[in-house]
Amino acid sequence: MGHGCSRVGPMTIICALNDRGAAWIGSDTRTSQGTNALQFGHKWLLDPDGYWAIGCVGPARGAYLAELNQLDMFGAGSAHEIAHIWREVVAEDGGVASRNESQTDAIDIGGIVASPDGIWLIGPDFAAFTVPNGRFCAEGAGAACAYGAA
Repeated sequence: MGHGCSRVGPMTIICALNDRGAAWIGSDTRTSQGTNALQFGHKWLLDPDGYWAIGCVGPARGAYLAELNQLDMFGAGSAHEIAHIWREVVAEDGGVASRNESQTDAIDIGGIVASPDGIWLIGPDFAAFTVPNGRFCAEGAGAACAYGAA
C-alpha cells in the first residue's frame, strides 16, 4: 500500500546502492519470458576483481547474454563501454530493435551498472546515464516497490 506496487504479474526488481566508496547490487529471484514467470536466481553479475556489478532487466535472454560475455564487460573502462559491449552482443544474437519515441533503436533489455565510483542506468537503447547522487537506484517493472520501501 502506498508503494506503487499495483502491477499484477511477473516483475523484475534490480537495486543498486553506493555508499562511502562501496557498491552493492541485488535483485528478486524471478524473471519473465513472455507471459511465463520463471524462477531464475539472481539477475546480476559481480566482477571477480570487485569493481563492477551489472544488474539485468527485461527478457531472460539479456541476462543470459550478459553472463556469457561478462569477462569482456568487466574488462571495460567505463559503464558506457559496458553498455556498448552489451548492445553489440545482443545485436549479434539477433536482438530485434524497435524505434522508440526519440527514433533510436530500442531493445527491451537494460539494467544497472554499479561500481564504487557511481551507479548508471542502462536504458532500452543501451545508453548509460549517471544516476544523480549515485546513492540508490532501482530498475525493472517492480522498481516502484523498491523505491517505496527505501
